[in-house]
Amino acid sequence: MTPQDLAELYLLSRSLWWRHELGLLSDQAVSELIKVLRSARAGIVAQIEAEAQGLASISEWTRERNDQISAWIDEVFAGTSASVTSYISEASVGVALASVATYNSILSFDGKAKAVKLVEGLTQEQVKQFFQDQPLGGKLLSDWVGNAFSTGARDSILDAIREGVVMGEGYRKLVKRVMTAADAGFSITQREATTLVRTYVQSANTGAQEAVYEQNEGIIKGYKRVETLDNRTCRICALADGAMYGKNEKRPELPAHPNCRGVYVPILKTFREIGLNIDELEEVARPWTIREQGPIGTGGRKILNFGTTKENFGGWWESLSAEDKLKTSVGPVRGRLLQEGLVRWEDLSDKRTGLPYTLEQLGFDEQGNPLR
Repeated sequence: MTPQDLAELYLLSRSLWWRHELGLLSDQAVSELIKVLRSARAGIVAQIEAEAQGLASISEWTRERNDQISAWIDEVFAGTSASVTSYISEASVGVALASVATYNSILSFDGKAKAVKLVEGLTQEQVKQFFQDQPLGGKLLSDWVGNAFSTGARDSILDAIREGVVMGEGYRKLVKRVMTAADAGFSITQREATTLVRTYVQSANTGAQEAVYEQNEGIIKGYKRVETLDNRTCRICALADGAMYGKNEKRPELPAHPNCRGVYVPILKTFREIGLNIDELEEVARPWTIREQGPIGTGGRKILNFGTTKENFGGWWESLSAEDKLKTSVGPVRGRLLQEGLVRWEDLSDKRTGLPYTLEQLGFDEQGNPLR
């Protein structure tokens, strides 16, 4: 392996390792978020149970009482929504600051590459303000969280109360109906909030990564897109894996979608041009590359002893059994076209946008027959 190959493999290994660590941070953040949501659910159900239990009959549940409980539920959800928004914001800030430090370390080869300019001086308040003011998908974080509550738990619970009262259900039936609705509604809210956490964490990481890369564009020649090699990777990301971009070439934005795990790994100038000597390169890079299998979090990329890694998702896909190929997002039709040599992997997506071509755009119908 040449020194340049070693440097590139080091950058890949450490970038994939950090992506794995981000996954753990996301899992931890999601776990804490679920505790907040469960506490809110328990409080609402207990309050409604207490309200209903005190009635001689459900007919005493007046419109005024219904309006009061609705206002109280709105108040609870407003508070919980604010807590969730604050929590996601704080988690994103923590990830952004940690990511800046990590990418500073990765790109500078633990501070030994003298030409690398470190991103320094960012305060927690500056980063927090960025996330509060920066729209994601056209909406602010508070709007995303509010929507997750209104379309999930809140509406489900209020609808259940109205239906139970209209049907004249007894106390026990009403409480059971509310509990069922709360479970279903909070399940939707929890799912959407979980997606928000993971997406904002990835967005925070991407923003930090880009800040470090932009600071050092003088030593970067280009970028390579790297995705996780497993069955969870969607078709958009699977087909874009391995795409190479020049330094000034427009790249598709990451995260490409909620729960996206894609990263861009920089392609640097020679190790000497970035201020490393061969001994420093060996000292920093070898521990990340000498192993039978790549560092944990390499996402299926086997890094053999000083060896190479599968170039992209296509190379990994080719190594799978026929049965396992069908489990991936490539799908049976595109899979057959690849196997029969009717299309090449690089033909399946638009490098500029990062989006897959439809079968029609590739010149085939839904069954994979050539269009006439």
